[in-house]
Amino acid sequence: MLWDSVFAVEIGADRCISLTARGDHLAQEIVRVHRLLERRLTDVLGLDWAEADEEAQLLAPGVSERVADALDEAMGHRATCPHGNVIPGRAAPYGRLVALADLESGVAARFRRISEVGRARCPELLRELATYGLVTGARIAVAKADRSVQAVPLRVEGEIRPIGTTVAPLDLG
Repeated sequence: MLWDSVFAVEIGADRCISLTARGDHLAQEIVRVHRLLERRLTDVLGLDWAEADEEAQLLAPGVSERVADALDEAMGHRATCPHGNVIPGRAAPYGRLVALADLESGVAARFRRISEVGRARCPELLRELATYGLVTGARIAVAKADRSVQAVPLRVEGEIRPIGTTVAPLDLG
């Protein structure tokens, strides 16, 4: 069908909108460029992960596929963005993820990623997590699971930090 080859979306008879194969490809490329830029901004320029996210939003529309490929090559084809989300076309470098809210007391874990849903729901979440030391790769464990209180005592890199219950239920991996 001609629409599939020209346009990125289809409008169904029920007025639902969905991506065509071309639209899905374009969306994946946008995400790839954004995540590559975030990685470069944190790893090379030293921006924190919240600043990198904001700057990548501004820069991504101007980055060609050629420049994105060169960035990717220069950074060694990293698997994830600084938030731990997989760069499209790569395999996740971690196994099964468990939400922070579901982590059992005393079980050691590594903070692997913050979901796109978590980032979108609360733009200040990245800064808040960084102040707790919750960044990808951090060693964590719930010191005492008591969901009836307003904070979950989380051991982050050996130090106990209270994580508010508004943050803990998010799918942080």
